[in-house]
Amino acid sequence: MKAGLFHHRVTVQAPTDAKGTTGALSTTWADLASRWADVLPTKSREYERLKLRFAEMEAAYRIRGYLAVTLKHRLVHDTQTLEIIGVDTEGNRLPANAEWITLVCRGRR
Repeated sequence: MKAGLFHHRVTVQAPTDAKGTTGALSTTWADLASRWADVLPTKSREYERLKLRFAEMEAAYRIRGYLAVTLKHRLVHDTQTLEIIGVDTEGNRLPANAEWITLVCRGRR
């Protein structure tokens, strides 16, 4: 893997449940790790719903591994928050044991 391709800084976040002042549980997000990533656009789609214009995109982010990332986590790239919809590693290893992880993410612009 060429290090020069990894010039996008991304942050993987994990959900945490916290009790509010009323006692109700709410989900907040905590940074799990920041990594340099190579971005591989996979799909982009624009559509109109209720006269509002949305752009939905999917992209694959290849990051350095050794990180226990799952579909419960999310990815932040610049100011965009993306849902992780797929996790792939070389040799079908667990992400925590893999040198490289590819995260397939979906988000709206």
